[in-house]
Amino acid sequence: MKKLLTSLAILFAFAAVNARANSIVNGSFDSFVVTGGPLDANAGGFIRYFGPPNNATNTEITGWTISGQNGSIPNNVDLVHTFFYPSFTGTSGSNSLDMEGAIGASGVISQSFATTPGDTYTLSFEYANNPQPGPGSSGTANVLVTGTGTLLNQNVTHTGSLFTNMNYTLFSQDFVANSATTKLQFEALTSSGFGIALDAVSVNLAGAPPPPTPEPGTLLLLGTGLLGLGGTVKRKFFS
Repeated sequence: MKKLLTSLAILFAFAAVNARANSIVNGSFDSFVVTGGPLDANAGGFIRYFGPPNNATNTEITGWTISGQNGSIPNNVDLVHTFFYPSFTGTSGSNSLDMEGAIGASGVISQSFATTPGDTYTLSFEYANNPQPGPGSSGTANVLVTGTGTLLNQNVTHTGSLFTNMNYTLFSQDFVANSATTKLQFEALTSSGFGIALDAVSVNLAGAPPPPTPEPGTLLLLGTGLLGLGGTVKRKFFS
């Protein structure tokens, strides 16, 4: 019985971990498609995604909606591969997102996620700026969180990233949800074509950082173990 109770405690702990998991899908921008159509421009070191005109949307970066229009020019963003300039994680094949694609066409991206009204959440992300065209380069973007009204509205500016050292900066702010669905939006405020670089976007319940989510195989083994213990207890009391 003691072993069963211990295993149940572990299971509940895993459930708590899952409840605290990152609410943002694809916060490191490593999942995407390239259709080769008019909404993609694959330049090798980066992929340019366009927010189509006429209020259309582009969802080819998993979890995110790219939108916005500057006059007659669809706004756009660049998904930048780590070999072009370092992502925050720096691992091979990882990406960051430059919020400014072509000159004069700054991007807008957004994602909606489930929240519990009254709960406090922490939005965090790492940001730098595209190191082109030189050491004095900079970018500015707006961070907007909305539910029933505005929950967080703040601008971020980053200057002086280099190809050898992006000097990523951590953004971390709390907000209190007031609806079952909350929307996070990033919008570039400059239009040089070399903007804020985003990576590692997350939203978690406020408090200590959540521990890693257990692998599915671990949960399967735990469930199998609990079934076995349940059978043992049953045999003990009914044999």
